Amino acid sequence: GLRKTVEGHMREGDKIIIVDDILNHGYSTTRVINELKNIRCKVIKSLYIVDFCRDGALRVNSLGCSTDAVFKLQEFCLDVNKTLTYRKTSVIELKGTETERTPDGMSLTTTGLVNHLTLENKLILAQDGEVICKNSSSNSVIWKQELGEEIPYLIKIGKYILVGVNSGLNLSQLIFIEVNDGTIQKRLKFRGKIHSKPVFFNNECYLATGERKIYRISNSDLSPQIFFEAPAAIKTMLAVDQHSGLIFAVADNGFLYSINTDGNLVWERHFGMIKEYPVITKDYLLIINELEYLFCLNKKDGRIKWISQLKNISFSMIAYKEKIIIGIAKGSIYVIDIKSGSVDFLTKISNDDVKNMEAKDDNIIVELSNGK
Repeated sequence: GLRKTVEGHMREGDKIIIVDDILNHGYSTTRVINELKNIRCKVIKSLYIVDFCRDGALRVNSLGCSTDAVFKLQEFCLDVNKTLTYRKTSVIELKGTETERTPDGMSLTTTGLVNHLTLENKLILAQDGEVICKNSSSNSVIWKQELGEEIPYLIKIGKYILVGVNSGLNLSQLIFIEVNDGTIQKRLKFRGKIHSKPVFFNNECYLATGERKIYRISNSDLSPQIFFEAPAAIKTMLAVDQHSGLIFAVADNGFLYSINTDGNLVWERHFGMIKEYPVITKDYLLIINELEYLFCLNKKDGRIKWISQLKNISFSMIAYKEKIIIGIAKGSIYVIDIKSGSVDFLTKISNDDVKNMEAKDDNIIVELSNGK
């Protein structure tokens, strides 16, 4: 060509689609858009083979032009998004009662299976096959219920304590215990062991056992119904989106299933073994697989928005505003932009592994493997 920004025959009022091989910072596209505006053409869209997922899309979108690409760079599983800014962080160690611990020294975790609860003036914990309710001030026992089995979790649901029990011989139970006096109100028996905690939506409980079934239990009559049957056992994780009611189930075959409130499969995708509970935001679902790839999915259809590979993740991930915060080994934390997948910065707070995190106001509360 004649090395002009715009070549060819275009007339005033024409609607234009720009096609290019890559979208990086978007400077060439914005230059073309401005030239076309000078001859009174309207650019309605720009299409690319590969989006490098930098700031190009934002720059082009700011001129009123939408963007789309056949591939995103992260889909090629290259070493991308590795330019890090190391940032020093103000760290304050919490003392005394701000970090609650059970009598046996087990910390109160925010994810995974929970075997102790703090309710007003009561401490309820599972210990050696018993559920024990104590006065949190005097430490005196209010009531005790001996179940004699492995207890993977306790959950408060209405006026009951929901106790998960693995009974051996590939059987499990859900036991509803009255909070005030410890009486057992109902026992529900299931085939398969309990490996993940139930989730709740609209006063209903969803439970996955070691077999392929997900059960829905109504809070009104405590009766279980088969909600969904997966092609493989769902042993590890179950999560619910409180906005849409979608249930996300991780199965042993490496598939992630999205199920609506009617029990119908919305979409499924294979990611290999998923090592962390999914994190759900307003628009996205984030998961980490065994190869330490972080996937950001559109939760409505399961399409991948971006992928990033991280190292030494220590099983702790939370969403905060427009960021994903991931704890890694040796006390370091990644802060990642949800929309682009780019790593904003990496900060180090300790030489001990990050165990749990929680966002509070504009701070992140971090629990380390050393108990601090």
